[in-house]
Order: sequence, then structure tokens, then C-alpha cells
Amino acid sequence: MPQVRNENRGFTLLELLIAMTMMSIIAASLYTSMSIGFRARESAEAVVEKGRAAEIAVELIKGMLTASMVPNGILAGEFEGEDEQDEYGYDADNLSFYTADYNPVEDELASDIEKVELEMSVREDTEERVIVRKTTTNLLSPRTIDPDEEVLCSGVRALNLRYYDGSDWADEWDSSDNDNALPQAVEITIVLEGPESTTDGNNDEEDLYEFTETIILPCG
Repeated sequence: MPQVRNENRGFTLLELLIAMTMMSIIAASLYTSMSIGFRARESAEAVVEKGRAAEIAVELIKGMLTASMVPNGILAGEFEGEDEQDEYGYDADNLSFYTADYNPVEDELASDIEKVELEMSVREDTEERVIVRKTTTNLLSPRTIDPDEEVLCSGVRALNLRYYDGSDWADEWDSSDNDNALPQAVEITIVLEGPESTTDGNNDEEDLYEFTETIILPCG
């Protein structure tokens, strides 16, 4: 009786080891590629998020500045911008002006003009530097009213404001010294801190984001 030859041969131990090694190399390569891709995505999202935060803050400030009142009316006061720095030497300018309020508070004896103060502040709990807007709506009140405070932007390293008089840019503006006139334009620069930033700025790997926009004042 002729012997039947079995052609179903299994893998040898050496072949299995080679296959497992190749699979490990491919898996490691795929993991490295995916890890690089995820890190790049996170970095891009962080940059976009910071830029978006600065843009939103500037848009809010732009809306107030474009409606700023000439400092010679009954309720309108001075337009004052001061050039300041914090303890670390970073720009921390502040601005006080009067602007038209298109959404006055209902059921309250408030005028349609409000006083706005923009300044840098530090949160007590996290020591994070922020841009704060202080708004006083009821300018006709017989008693002193504490302004409403709102954080416009957080994680701020510096806030710089410049004012254009028609020929030159100035770091400060006082309407009482400029014939009760507004500047023709205001340039605002916001510098935001990255995740690796430190309070004193002594970090060579800081990832700072700077956003600058020039705002034209119709009544300037």
C-alpha cells in the first residue's frame, strides 16, 4: 500500500519569532506615528484656542471703543489711557473712557452711557493675569456704585495700548490735554502665555502668542 504524504506543514519556531518581531516593529512604528500626530494636533489646537481667546477679547474691546463718546458731553467724561508695567516689566496698560450702551438695564434708572475701565489684574486663587473690564452703568445715581467686573481674557502676559493722533503714535492719552478729543485710532496688543510659561518669564521654552489689531474710532 503506497504511503500518503502529508503536505500540511506547520510553522517552525524560527518563523514564528521572525513574524512576531516584524509585527512588533510595525506596531511600534504605527504607535510613534500616531503619537506624533496627536501631539501635533494638540499643539495646533492650543495655538488656535489662544488666538481665538485674544480675538474675542479684542472684538469686545473694539465694540466699546468704536462707540466711545467725545469727552465734552453732559455724562461723557475723560478718555484716559495710561502706560503701565507690572513688577516683572511687562506692559500692563489701562484705559478709562465713556461709551454708548446699546443694551441698558431694564427697570433701572440708568443712562444709555456707561463708563468702562480696562486694566490688568491678578486672580488671587491662581495668580493668573487677566484683562478685566469694569463697567459703571448708572452714572446718574446719587450714591457711589461699585462697577461690574468681567474677565475678558485670561492667561495674559502683557497688554499694550497705543493711541494715534493723526500723525504719531503715543503710549498715553489724556483727552483733557488734547482739546477734549479722542484719538483717531487705538492699537491694542495682547500677549498670551503658553502652558510652559512662568510668572517671572525665566523659561527659554515659553510659547507666547501675540495678537495686535488697530481700532479706528469714528468720533476721533
